[in-house]
Amino acid sequence: MPLDMIDIRRPGQDDYAVMANILVDGWRVAYKDIVADDYLQNLSTEHFCRRMTENKKDNAFLVAKANNEVVAFCRYSLHIPLDEQDGFDGAISELYVKPDLKHNGIGTELFKRVMQDFKQNGNSCVILGCFSQNSPSLAFYEKMGGKFIYEKDIEIGGVAYSTAFYQFKL
Repeated sequence: MPLDMIDIRRPGQDDYAVMANILVDGWRVAYKDIVADDYLQNLSTEHFCRRMTENKKDNAFLVAKANNEVVAFCRYSLHIPLDEQDGFDGAISELYVKPDLKHNGIGTELFKRVMQDFKQNGNSCVILGCFSQNSPSLAFYEKMGGKFIYEKDIEIGGVAYSTAFYQFKL
């Protein structure tokens, strides 16, 4: 898919259900051998859609559209309490591209636009976490300029998963 056909913008109200589907599909594909199968099979698009729409004021969202259809999205926080020790003032929570459209540059363009948002907002240091076993995503974040800073376990569905954290200085 040519990148000139991709439109990156704020989501409309009708986009959140599609974003939730992309998130669930993304988890089921990317984390198939990382996260417990029963957890992945019980993911609910309704839950994620509700969570996204209820928390809009605390999060910023951008979507990538192709042919007027959402094909990727990013959820991020422009305003997090500044941690004096770590110095982060922004965070990326989710970045998902439809699994069948990965490796077309969509995620790269979306990530760059999110970083522009951070810069325009005056942010100086952004953090994101990624499952340590998710090698393709770790490689992507390193390619985008992320610096590994630490690893810690995150509990999901009662199971601890090693998560790598990256910082992006702006």
